[in-house]
Amino acid sequence: MQKFLWCLGFIVILLIQKECQARQIGENMKNFFGLFGNKPPDTKEPPVPCYCSCGLRNEESRIVGGQTTRMNELPWMAKLSYLNKFYCGGSLINDRYVLTAAHCVKGFMWFMIKVTFGEHDRCIDKGLETRYVVRVLTGDFSFLNFDNDIALLRLNDRVPFSDTIRPICLPTIKENEYIGSKAIAAGWGTLKEEGKPSCLLQEVEVPVMSLQDCRNTSYSPRMISDNMLCAGYPDGMKDSCQGDSGGPLITEREDKRYEIIGIVSWGNGCARPGYPGVYTRITNYLDWILSNSKDDCGISIVGSSKRITGEKISKPHDFPWIVVLLNAGSVHCGGALINDRYVLTAGHCVRWTKVNDITVGLGVYDVDDPNDGYIVPIDKMILHENFTSNVIHDNNDIALIKLKNVVEYNAYVQPICFPNKDANYTGQKVKVTGWGTVAVNGATSQFLRETNLNVLSLNTCKNTSIGKYLTNSVICAYSDNTDACQGDSGGPIFIERPNRKNEIIGIISWGLGCANKDVPGVYVKITDYLNWIKEHTADAVYCKN
Repeated sequence: MQKFLWCLGFIVILLIQKECQARQIGENMKNFFGLFGNKPPDTKEPPVPCYCSCGLRNEESRIVGGQTTRMNELPWMAKLSYLNKFYCGGSLINDRYVLTAAHCVKGFMWFMIKVTFGEHDRCIDKGLETRYVVRVLTGDFSFLNFDNDIALLRLNDRVPFSDTIRPICLPTIKENEYIGSKAIAAGWGTLKEEGKPSCLLQEVEVPVMSLQDCRNTSYSPRMISDNMLCAGYPDGMKDSCQGDSGGPLITEREDKRYEIIGIVSWGNGCARPGYPGVYTRITNYLDWILSNSKDDCGISIVGSSKRITGEKISKPHDFPWIVVLLNAGSVHCGGALINDRYVLTAGHCVRWTKVNDITVGLGVYDVDDPNDGYIVPIDKMILHENFTSNVIHDNNDIALIKLKNVVEYNAYVQPICFPNKDANYTGQKVKVTGWGTVAVNGATSQFLRETNLNVLSLNTCKNTSIGKYLTNSVICAYSDNTDACQGDSGGPIFIERPNRKNEIIGIISWGLGCANKDVPGVYVKITDYLNWIKEHTADAVYCKN
C-alpha cells in the first residue's frame, strides 16, 4: 500500500510538470511499472528528447563514441531480456550469480527475466547459455536518487565456464578509488543519445574521476553520493548510453586480468559535455556481494582463490593419489586421497557446495576421457570448524570428503603419505599438480599438469605483498613464471622422500593472481592439522606411512 501511494503521488507530480519533463521521467520510470507486467523498457522507440533546463537526469542510463568488441572479448558479459526484449546488461561473477543495476530489476517480475551468456551479436546470436532468474537481491535502492543501484541475480542453474564464458574478477582492495585509471564500459546500448540499441557488443574507454571532481561538474553535488563513481571526459564524446544500464565498468590489473569497478547506473543524456557517466562503486559493496553470492555458488570467486600455470603436462598416472572434484562434469577443484575412504581438499572447495553437486574422480589423467579412472559419489563433507573467508584470503582452509564406497587400490589409485608433525620444508623443492587453468581466466586443462616450486620461510613470505594476510598455519611457495591457478584449488603440494615415497605438505589455498612476479602462492600447512585429520578419519584404514 505504501508503494502504491508513493506511485500515485509521484504520478500526480508528473501531471503538473511541463509536457517535455513528464515524457522524459515517464520513460525513465518504465522499469518501475514492470511490476505490473504492462510493458518492458522499449528499446525500439527511444524516449522523446528533452533539453529544457529542468535539470532532470536521464536515468535510463546508458555506449557512445566507443567501438565494437572482438568476438567473445568480454566473456563475463550478460544480456538481460524481459518478455524476450533486451533491456539491460550484467556481469557474471561466479557460476551462479550475475551483478547488475537495481533499476534494471526493481519492480520487475523477476521470473520473467532471461539472462544470456556468450553473446556478441544480439540480433543474430542465440547465445551459448541461457538462464532464468530465481532470486533478486537489492539493497536500499531508491528511484528518487539512484543510490545503492546494485543487484544480484541468482540463476536457475550453474553456468559452465569455457573460453567464451568466464566470470569477471571482483576488486581485492576496498580502499582503491581508481582515480585517473582508464576504465572500459561495455554494453549493447544505443550508439548515440535517443538512438537504437546496438546489435553488436560495444566498449568505450573512459577515465575515472574523483568524487570531488564529479561534484564540480554540471551535476548538483548532492546528486553524487559516496556510493557512486564517475567516469568520462570533460567534453563528453564518449560514454555509456540507454540500454547499457547494469553492464560493467572494468579496469585492467597489473596481472592482465580485469576487475569490475562499477555498474552502469545513470547520467544526464549520453556523452554530453560536463556530464560524466555515473556508476555504482563496487568497492563499497564487496562484503554485501560476497555474503549474498556464496549461497550454493559451487565455485569460489575467480581471482580470490589461489590456484597451475607455466608448467608441463604430467605423465599419465604418475601421481595416483591425485583426485579431481567434478561439478556437473566440469573441473571444480583438486584433492588428495589419504586413505581408503577420505579425500583431503581445501575448505573453500566445499563451503558453498552441496554433497549431491560434487563427485570425485579417482585415477583420472584426462578429464575429457570417460574411460579414464572412475567416479565415486560422496557420503559427506567435513569443513574445518574455524574456516573463514573474505575477498582476499581464507583461514583454516581445509576439508575432508568421505566417499560412499571403500576405495580399491590399484596401480593408478594409491594414497599419499603424511609428514612428521615437526617437519620443516623451508628451502626445499616441492611439486604441485592439478587440472586448473594454464593462464589467468583461461579454460581448465584437459590433462593433469605439474610444476615445481620452492618453499619460502614464513618470515620471507610476510615481507611480500601478501604478508599481512598470513597466519602461522600456512606455507608459501614460489618460483618465477610458474604457479597454481584457477581450478587447482584443493590439490596437494608434496615432496618426494629419499625412499621414493611422496608426502603431502600443503593444500592449494589462495593467492593474488597466478604466477605474478614476487607473489608466492599460499598453501594450508598440513603439519598443523594432523590431529584434526586423524580425529575425523578414525573409521578409515591408512597405509603404512
